[in-house]
Amino acid sequence: MIRFGDFTICCVNDGFFRLDGGAMFGIVPKSVWERNNPTDEKNRILLSLNCLLIQNRKTTATILVDTGIGVKDNETQERFKRFYDFHGSRIVENIYDIAGLLPHEISFVINTHLHLDHAGGNTYFDEQEGGEKITFYNAKYVIQKGELEAALADNERTNGSYLKDSIKTLMRCDEDNLMLIDAEEKEIIRGVSVLRTGGHTKHHQCVKIVSNGKTVLYLGDLIPTVSHLNLAWIMGYDLYPLDTLRMKEKLLNQAFIERWLLVFEHDPNIAMGYLRKENKGEWAIEVVERIE
Repeated sequence: MIRFGDFTICCVNDGFFRLDGGAMFGIVPKSVWERNNPTDEKNRILLSLNCLLIQNRKTTATILVDTGIGVKDNETQERFKRFYDFHGSRIVENIYDIAGLLPHEISFVINTHLHLDHAGGNTYFDEQEGGEKITFYNAKYVIQKGELEAALADNERTNGSYLKDSIKTLMRCDEDNLMLIDAEEKEIIRGVSVLRTGGHTKHHQCVKIVSNGKTVLYLGDLIPTVSHLNLAWIMGYDLYPLDTLRMKEKLLNQAFIERWLLVFEHDPNIAMGYLRKENKGEWAIEVVERIE
C-alpha cells in the first residue's frame, strides 16, 4: 500500500489473461512490439488485470476502480480459459488479503468503461440460484452514461467486448447504487475525479486522485501498458484512435511536468510509476511498484 496525501492506494490483481498482440498494438509491426512483449503460440501477449483500491483515511470511503473479469458460469469461464488463457477471478479474495475488506465494505466502484475485462467483476454468477448477482452490493457504481448506452446497443463491432447479462444485472439495482456521469470531468468524492478521455470507447474515463499537491492517474485502456506510452502505439481495439492520440499527448505532458504517479491496468510487470524521458525524448517509467 502507498500513502498518498489523505489516501491509501494499492493495486489489486484479478489475475492474468492474454490477447492477440497485433490487436493490442494496431499498426505497429510485430517485429517492433514483440521485443518487449513476447507471444505464445497463438500470437497472444500476457496482460494483467490490475484494479486499484483507494481508501480515504479521514472519511473511510473506499473506492474500487475496475473489477476485472469476475466469477462467471462454468461455460463462460471455460470459454475465457480457451480464448484468453484466463484461469479464474480472485478480485474479492485479493481485496480481503490486501486490505481486509469484504464486498459490502466497498463504497464506490468506478468503471473506466464496461468491457468484460474491466467490469465483469461488477457481478458474479451464483451457482445456487443460477444467475448473476451484484458483487459489491452496497457500493455506488460510477459509469459514464454514454458508455452504458453504448454497451447496451446492438453493435456488431463491439458486442463481443461486453457481458450484457452482467450489465443488465447491474441496471436492476436501486437507483441509489448507480451514478451515471455525463461530464468531461466530475468529482466523485473530495480528491477523486473521473476524466472522460474517449479514444478506446467514446466515453472511456480515467480516474484522477489529487491530495496534498500530488496526483495519481489511473489510465485504464487509454494507455494499457508501459509499451503504449509511445504516442503512436495505439490498440486496434480503440474505436476512436485519433482521440486516443490527442489525449495521450495531453495527459502525458502534464503528468511529466507535474510528476503524476501513473497506474497501468494491463502491464504484466509494472503496476505504477513516474514518467521520465530517455535520451531520444521517448517516454519511460521510473518504477514504483511491480506486479507480483
